[in-house]
Amino acid sequence: MNLEDMLSSRKDSKNMTSSEFNAQIQKDKYQVFLFSSPCSFPISMFSHNWLVTNNKGIIHRWEVWSYKKRCTSTLGHMTLDFYEPCIGVTILPGSSNRLDRRRFEPSLTGSISGDDGSLAQDMVNFIEKKHTEYPFKFKYHFIPGPNSNTFIQWVLNKFPASGLKLPRNAFGKNYKE
Repeated sequence: MNLEDMLSSRKDSKNMTSSEFNAQIQKDKYQVFLFSSPCSFPISMFSHNWLVTNNKGIIHRWEVWSYKKRCTSTLGHMTLDFYEPCIGVTILPGSSNRLDRRRFEPSLTGSISGDDGSLAQDMVNFIEKKHTEYPFKFKYHFIPGPNSNTFIQWVLNKFPASGLKLPRNAFGKNYKE
C-alpha cells in the first residue's frame, strides 16, 4: 500500500477540518470534543486521542506525548495547545518542522456541550483545574502504557455519563499500574 492509498483508506465521514470544527464552537457554551488520529507509521493501526475544551470561547487542546517539554505549556508529558485542535498525527515521523509534514486527518469521535451547571462545564473545569492530578504525567510508555490514551481514559472515567468513549484501537486506555 502506498502513501496515497494509506491516506484515502483513513478517510471517513467523521473527519473534520478546522473550518468545520470552528463552525461547531458555541462561544456561550461549555464543550468537550474527543478527537482521534492514527498514530505515525509503522504503528498507524493504533490511535492517538486528545481532548479539546471550549470554555465559553476559550479553546484548548489537551494531550499527552512521548516527549517531555514539547512546548512552553507542558507538565511532564502533558501538553496544552502544542497543536491546533484539528491537526492530526504525522504519517511519517522524523521531520524537524512540526507543522510542515503530511498528517492523518483527525476524526471527531464525540462531543458534549452544555450551559452553566452542566456536565460539559464540569468536564471543562475538571480538565482545566485537575489535569495536574493525572498520576502518570511524568511517565510514558507506548506499550503497555501509560500513554496519550491513558490520560484521556482517566478523564473519561471521571465522567461516564458523558457517553464519550475511546476507539477500540486506543492502545493504553486500559493501563493499570
